[in-house]
Amino acid sequence: LTSNNLIGTIPTSICKLTQLHELKITGNSFNCYPSCLTNVLHFYHDSTLVSCGSSTSTSTSTSNSNSVSESSQFLCSFIQSTGISSKPGYTSWQCNIDGTTTTTDPCQPSWPWPGISCMNNMITQLNLMNAGLSGSFPSGSLPSTIGNMTSLQVIDLTSNNLIGTIPTSICK
Repeated sequence: LTSNNLIGTIPTSICKLTQLHELKITGNSFNCYPSCLTNVLHFYHDSTLVSCGSSTSTSTSTSNSNSVSESSQFLCSFIQSTGISSKPGYTSWQCNIDGTTTTTDPCQPSWPWPGISCMNNMITQLNLMNAGLSGSFPSGSLPSTIGNMTSLQVIDLTSNNLIGTIPTSICK
């Protein structure tokens, strides 16, 4: 999320992302961050940003399996809201005519999707640095269905043109 125009406070529900091991939020205008983020292995923030104080460390049990339909639902929503499939390098990002299923499995090595990394056939990383994304959170570029992506560990939206606040649905 580095170098976007994000503002406000990072929702404490981000503490529910127990698999998150890297978060980059430099170059934004956040007020503060939940103290649970100090437990993230690689947490990069501006030196002037401070902890909001105590936050509830949520240890909810989550399933580490994203069904193909949940991944497809998120990816199709993302494609529709950002138009990423029309951007150079991302033309393989396509959905079927129903708009809810992807044309190919983004985790299959025979047809990889740029910017997506998988482990055990589950999406673990979404790396879209300099992808030319624009829009505002929450209604624009990051669909609420991202909360279904429980195995997602890294989201890198560095150097895009995103504005607004991070949606709480990211921490479903």
